[in-house]
This record gives sequence, structure tokens and C-alpha cells, in this order.
Amino acid sequence: MDLIASKLPPVSHGHPDFFTRFGALAADADEICLTVGYVSEKSLLFLKENLEGGSLPTMILTIGMHGFDHFTRAQYLLVKEIAELLHRSGKGAVEICTAFPFHGKLHIFRRAGQPKAALLGSSNLSGLETARRIFELDVEIKEEGLLGQLEALQDDIRSKAAADFLTWKPKKFKPSKLMAGVPSVVGAAEAEVSNVKSRSRREYRLPLKCTARSNLNVYHGKGRETTKTGLIRPRPWYEIEIIVSNSITAEPGYPCKKAFDVITDDAWRFRCKTSGDYAKNFRSEGGLSVLGTWIKGRMEEAGKLRIGEVITPSHLADYGRTYVSLWSTDDPELWFLSFEPDP
Repeated sequence: MDLIASKLPPVSHGHPDFFTRFGALAADADEICLTVGYVSEKSLLFLKENLEGGSLPTMILTIGMHGFDHFTRAQYLLVKEIAELLHRSGKGAVEICTAFPFHGKLHIFRRAGQPKAALLGSSNLSGLETARRIFELDVEIKEEGLLGQLEALQDDIRSKAAADFLTWKPKKFKPSKLMAGVPSVVGAAEAEVSNVKSRSRREYRLPLKCTARSNLNVYHGKGRETTKTGLIRPRPWYEIEIIVSNSITAEPGYPCKKAFDVITDDAWRFRCKTSGDYAKNFRSEGGLSVLGTWIKGRMEEAGKLRIGEVITPSHLADYGRTYVSLWSTDDPELWFLSFEPDP
């Protein structure tokens, strides 16, 4: 067995990471069987893009925990897309545990009907994601006897404890709570929201643009390709940027090339900043994904956007808002931000 470990400073080691070994083993396999506890939006987008691009072989994905802990609506719809893609192409299936919650993480790589290697450890599919500050440990197994035992156990779970995802119906969805998990974002009390609204002075309407591969569609720009395997890590789904025209940034009182706090209409607080020529870039200070999670997450929760879709003007019209309102207050360091659908 070989050790697989995350590469996160300040810990230093010579072991390969999960993504490196997953890519190498997948490139040499004609089928991969993934049995995991949880799936994330990022790992699902990775699988979807690489299945569509032909960089992954036939795949059987078995999900162990979400049948009991539930999916968010957005997660469920994305898994369904992958299941339908595999079904249409005849290149695999998605299954979900229904007999009991399964919390293991077992990835078996097969060639010519035989298991050739397995990854077993703490990584769901989290090692396929970018920008994760979580240290994972796994082992790569090639010993024939142990591989046979793992394959038999995996097959038993699939045949006796799981159902075809496309025939399974969720009983309910759980709230996404996306913003609660974003670093540098804190909740604001309702009293704070009411207070900042009462102190609002001037509104600046920042149009949301649906330009291909930029603005709301930054995700659809070119991802990072691994030349040895052809696997692509997509850009983070929730990254966005808002490009504001000079006609707006030139208005009196607009915050030009500065950072400031915002409190949102749905009770969140984070830092934003303006930068670039004529202060045209309006961004969240903690990374492009903070503002993007706030905007895209609300559209997903409203059922007006699916994870991975190209955002069009129709999406915004269906949601009920084509712009973000930035309101000044009597405090130049505190602003009010609204993306509430128009009545």
C-alpha cells in the first residue's frame, strides 16, 4: 500500500495527493466505481465536465449519506443531470444508499473486468476540488487479495443496499445555508438590517451582465487542465465579477477604489471593494466566490438557476431582478446591498 496525502503548508512530505493519483489511475482504467458518503457541488461539476469531455471512463457512482441527510435542491438536480448523462451514453450509473447510511470512501479502478487499484481513506471526492484547506489521508491498494475483498464488499453494497438514483425520489430538500459556510461572511441581526436600511441615502443600480465566460459566467471560462491525464478542474462555480459602467461609477458619492462593509437585505455582512480603471470592478474582498455565492445561491434557492448553467437574461428575469442595488448610508464605510426580487 502507498500513502496518499494532501499537500498543505506547513506540513511537508513526498507523498502524492489524491487528485494526482486519481487522475493517473482513471487514465489507465476503463471503469471506475466510486462509493462515497457525501458529494459536493464542486466535485460533481468536476465529474460532469470531464465525463462530457471524454476524460473519464465508464463510471458507477454510489452516494451513501444523502438519502438520509438529504440533498439541497441544487445538489439533487446536479446529480440527476450526471445520472441522466451516464444513462444516455451507456457509460455508467448513479446509485444511492437506501438501506442504511454509508459513510465510507472507496474508489476502485478497473480494467478489462478486473480491479487494478483502489483508493481508500478520508477523501469523498473532495480531493478533486480546488482551494480546499482540509488535510485528507488515503491509501492506494494494489494487493490482489485485498482488492478482491474490497470489490466484493462494494458490489454487495450496490446490489443490496442501494437504488438507481433515477428511480429514487427525495422526501425533502435541506436548506443550502451556503453563505453560512463562506469564510469572511458573518450573519447580521435583523435589527442591523433594519437599521442600515433606515440609514440608506442614495441607490446605485449595478446591472448584472450575462457575458460569456465573464461577469456572471466566470465559471465557464477555461478551467485548469492537467496535461498528463487531460482532466480539467473547472473554475469555482460561485465565482463572479460585476463590471460597472463609467456612467454609474462617475455618479457623485459612488465608492471609488476603496473597500467597505456591506449588510445585505437577507442579513449577511461581508467586505466588498471597487477597483480597476474608473473603479469598474465591483467585487467581494474575500474572493470572487463570496459575492457569487450570495447572488447565485439566492437564484438556486428560488429554483431559477441550476448549478453549472450558463446564466442568461431569462434567468434574471425569472428570478425578478436584473441588477444589484448598492445603497450608501450616513457611514461611508457601511453600505446596504440588495438582490431582493422586484415586487
